[in-house]
Amino acid sequence: MQGTQQFGTYKYIYLADGKVELKISSSDAEAILSVIQRPSFTQAPGQPILTQSAAFIAKTHEKISTGSRSADELLSGGLSQGQIIEISGPPGTPKEALAIGIVKSFVNAGHEALFVDCQHMSSPATLDQALGASETTRGYLQHVYHSNILDLCELMVLIYNLPKLLKSHPRASLLVFNSISFPFQAKHDLSIPAKNALLERIKQAFIIAVTSHNLTIVTTSQLSTKILNADGSPGSFDTGAKGILVPQLGLAYLPGRAYRMILAAESNTHGYHCLPRVTVMSSLIPVHRVIKLISTPGDPHGTLAQSQKRTSLVLISDTNFGSQAPFTSHIDKEPLTTLTAPPSISPPKALSMHMVSIDSKAGPSNVSYTISTPTCASAEKIDPGIPTVIFLHPVYMGKHIFHTQFRDPKLRRFNLIALDTRLHGDTEGKVKDVWRSEDAVYDMVAFMDALRLPPCHFLGVSMGMRIALQMGILYPEKVLSLFLVSPIPAQEPAEILEGREEIWDYWVQGWTDPEGPDTEAIKDSVGGAEQLGFNSLTAPLVKAILNVCIPNAVKNLGPGRLEEGRVVTVGFFSEHMDYSTEKLKRIPGPVKLIYCGGDIAYTIHQTEDLFQRLIVAGIDVELEVVEDAPHFGTVMYATEINPLLHDFLMKQTTTDVPVPSEGVISPFEAILVATGWSPDHDDDSFDEEEEFFDFQSIVPRA
Repeated sequence: MQGTQQFGTYKYIYLADGKVELKISSSDAEAILSVIQRPSFTQAPGQPILTQSAAFIAKTHEKISTGSRSADELLSGGLSQGQIIEISGPPGTPKEALAIGIVKSFVNAGHEALFVDCQHMSSPATLDQALGASETTRGYLQHVYHSNILDLCELMVLIYNLPKLLKSHPRASLLVFNSISFPFQAKHDLSIPAKNALLERIKQAFIIAVTSHNLTIVTTSQLSTKILNADGSPGSFDTGAKGILVPQLGLAYLPGRAYRMILAAESNTHGYHCLPRVTVMSSLIPVHRVIKLISTPGDPHGTLAQSQKRTSLVLISDTNFGSQAPFTSHIDKEPLTTLTAPPSISPPKALSMHMVSIDSKAGPSNVSYTISTPTCASAEKIDPGIPTVIFLHPVYMGKHIFHTQFRDPKLRRFNLIALDTRLHGDTEGKVKDVWRSEDAVYDMVAFMDALRLPPCHFLGVSMGMRIALQMGILYPEKVLSLFLVSPIPAQEPAEILEGREEIWDYWVQGWTDPEGPDTEAIKDSVGGAEQLGFNSLTAPLVKAILNVCIPNAVKNLGPGRLEEGRVVTVGFFSEHMDYSTEKLKRIPGPVKLIYCGGDIAYTIHQTEDLFQRLIVAGIDVELEVVEDAPHFGTVMYATEINPLLHDFLMKQTTTDVPVPSEGVISPFEAILVATGWSPDHDDDSFDEEEEFFDFQSIVPRA
């Protein structure tokens, strides 16, 4: 949806799934919306539309020079497609020159480039002067597009429309944002929460662009002054002992796997000195090392970059870029520390998750998890001032099944954590001959201890419901409340357990010959799981979730792990749960049961039985029925379930929580978009029995 809504003398600009409150006049809003309707980039007239061949896409590991010999050395030969780099430095450093040098190198290599100027510092004439001066770039007009950004509003309009823009430029391999920090610098009344939300939107757009289009992204940014106290803690002009220069936008807008390069003046006459990483920056001292990587994809925290991975900046090109100071022509004599650059960006899953190692009674494991806070879709840690909700997924699925909860503005008033259990998603670890809900709880406790989490609210769906309930029984001191969707009875009905066996038997049959899997048998197995969880009615979002799930299932439950897979997908449900009064009365907080009315596996009477048992145990319990929702109802019926969860949490919350922010986005959006899903899709439109996954893609290639 695109449009404006009048609000007093200002307008909100609505863009797809949210609104960006930018406090602009009505005329400005109309002008900005008109930007969406016009081409964002200009090119020489009469040029044909070019298509992107498979061979072109396959050249992802090709190293392309930055135009600077020293920068190439730091980047182990240059940039590859699918990489992101930020170049920052104070005024007068050749950030723009280096960015244009990268454009020139990409054009020389036959690639197409999009150049966004956010400060009116690099006009088409500047690019013409730089690129037209070279014999090798004589045909650059076919490969370079230029756009001017007037303010922050236009920048965010472009960011929102980036997928459509790239679709209209299928050969684009490079995207440059020159002076990306300037629109934020010019918006003096932008609040910190609003700025963080916009930076998070940019980061997600970059992730999608890189993973979906194999795009290389270059940004340039100014530095800003940060005041430190004598002990190194953040200070003010009244308390600070020194001021240091740091990249103006910080880390918030960059995915974790990005290069960050910083330049600064070595002296008044020549050279550029590179500062250490932000967290340990010191005052500027003139030395001969003049360019440095402060973080890399393989070293996001700058640990290795703190070594001697720095050198003087030397341009390979002798092109004069306007008034920029000259580059030095010397190289440090000491050898550079080897720091290998990964070939390209990892799959999108690595961009919205974290890993933590645990060693519970169930054995060692590397648990994959995601934390979202009110201001950050993929945070390093929780906000300690607000409650935390842990989401536990159903069988076959992974944490990405909670996309609709993590993008809900009201639920994002809280800390939200989703994790993958053993043999699901991206978590690494084996299971023993038996894997019970008790074993999953041991993992859960070790996970909470590793992250030093306080007592939490728990939401569990199906298998996750059983784990959450057992958590409340065995470790009540770690539980605030339980929100249980699609409860499983204490004893699995024989016909349902038989159905789970049949799903697994088809899966095993499909992998009888790992070199030539029976895709029809595998398809039957997946179809059975889809019927159990979604009643075979797949909305576009469900299809995207399954397209993420199936490759993970091949990895976790496929050849070499079939015995473990049966333990988790069948054996777990054959366990008889003890829902006695003595056990249930240990649950510390309130419980809400959600029965999904369209559940084809379990009846309302089985949920009512648990409801009555909890009442007898003296538990504050409620039961709600969501009509027509399938067993995994949180996906397609989030509109009904999310408000129930929000209201339930608010009843237990005694502290203030942030007001809902419409700008929140899900940390799982990038991986779902990479499967072909779009947030613009209508997730309430169901397609029955429609093919959604290319099962031939799991067949090993010769």
